[in-house]
Amino acid sequence: MAHNAYRFTIKDVKPQELPIAELIGFLEDLAAMFADAQRWLHLVGIEEGSTNFMLTTDPAGATHLENQVRHLKSGGARKEARDGQRRVAERLGRLGTRGTLHKARGTAPHTRWQPLLDVPGTRADAPAAQERPIGPIRDEGTIDGQVIRVGGQQDPCSAQIKVSAGTVVPCAVSRALAVELGCHLFQRIRAFGTGDWLRYPGGTWEQKSFTITRFVVLDDTPLLEVVEKLQALGGGDWADDPDPWETLRLLRHGEGEPH
Repeated sequence: MAHNAYRFTIKDVKPQELPIAELIGFLEDLAAMFADAQRWLHLVGIEEGSTNFMLTTDPAGATHLENQVRHLKSGGARKEARDGQRRVAERLGRLGTRGTLHKARGTAPHTRWQPLLDVPGTRADAPAAQERPIGPIRDEGTIDGQVIRVGGQQDPCSAQIKVSAGTVVPCAVSRALAVELGCHLFQRIRAFGTGDWLRYPGGTWEQKSFTITRFVVLDDTPLLEVVEKLQALGGGDWADDPDPWETLRLLRHGEGEPH
C-alpha cells in the first residue's frame, strides 16, 4: 500500500540539543493536536538539520490529517486539539523558534516539502484571545524617559525613548525637532505629542508609538533632594505637609491615574 510522508520541523534546533523528555513531550502534544488523525500516523525517524519528526500514513490517514489541518487553521478544531497546538506553540516559544508541518511531494531524490501548517512559538503568559487589547487608541499625552536614539533620513525622523527598564517607545519627530532632540542624547526628557495605546481588559495600558511635537529636558536632581530643598525654604505648606510625595504626584498627574 502506498504511504504519504510528512514531517514536522522544529526550526534551527538539533535533536541532540533537546532532552529526551522534551522530544517525547513534543510528540505527545503533536498527537493531541492531530486528534483522531494521529491513529494513522507513524513516526519513522528523527532527522537532523533542524529537528525533523518524519511521519508516514496511508491514504485514509492522510485524508484525516489534512482535514484536521484545515480545522486547526480555521479555528474549528476540537478543544483537545487546540490545547495540543497551544502546548506545541509554548514548547517552541521556550526554544525561541517555530514549527512547520510539511507534506512530501514527488519521489526521492526529487522530493520537495510543501508547508501545510505553521506553528509560531508563543509565551505561556501571552494574553488569551479574550484578553486581547482594544486599540490602538490615539490620544494626546506625554512620555518621560531617556533619549537613546535619534536618526533616519526621512522626515519625520525616528527616535527612541527609554521609559523604563526594558521598555522603549518608538517615536516620530520632525527633522527640525530631531536636530534639537539629538543634542540631548542619553538625557531625560518629557515629550509632548500624540500617542497610540493598547488597552487590556484588566485596565492596563501599553504604549505602541508616539509622535513628538515638543519636549522639555528634565532635571535629574533626585526627588528626595528636591523635597528637602522645598521644605528648607519655609513658607507655604511644604514644611508642614505630612506627605509631600503624594502632593508632588497630585501636582504632576492630578487626581486620576496616568495611562
